[in-house]
Amino acid sequence: IWDLGEGRLVSTLKGHLSYVWSVAFSPDGLLLASGSRDTTIRIWDLETGKTVKTLRGHTSYVWSLCFSPDGSRLASASDDGTIRLWDLQEGKEAPPLFKGKTKQVWSLCYSPDGKYLVSGSNEDRIAVWDAGSGEEIKFLKGHTNIIESLSFSRDGAYLVSGSDDGTCLLWKWS
Repeated sequence: IWDLGEGRLVSTLKGHLSYVWSVAFSPDGLLLASGSRDTTIRIWDLETGKTVKTLRGHTSYVWSLCFSPDGSRLASASDDGTIRLWDLQEGKEAPPLFKGKTKQVWSLCYSPDGKYLVSGSNEDRIAVWDAGSGEEIKFLKGHTNIIESLSFSRDGAYLVSGSDDGTCLLWKWS
């Protein structure tokens, strides 16, 4: 953790046994989630710099993390081909388990209203999921390679995707 005013390192969050691939702030800014090649997700208290929960369930690298808009859940995307939801109050996996037809899930993002979860994979398409049921509703095709990054505009009007094909695609969300 850096003090930007003074330009100095205040503390380092240590605990993972391998590379950290993804980080995400909780909506209230009090927690940080980190996903690692060691297959774990750590939830950090930013005031103390301590791990408050370690989430286990993935069997391969954790590539992407996203908090639900209300901060009660964390979604994780993994090289094991799954998207998992975590109940942060309980500190354990929560239904539903999202399992598509892909070997790797590289990126994910909640819609600002929390109704949808979108994921990018090695199949050059974006899956749109019902966040409540875990059902794949549809998919968006436009990239020709892995979708590495996804983000919604604050108002939910647009989704942008970034891919290994060298493009960013802007999707009108309605």
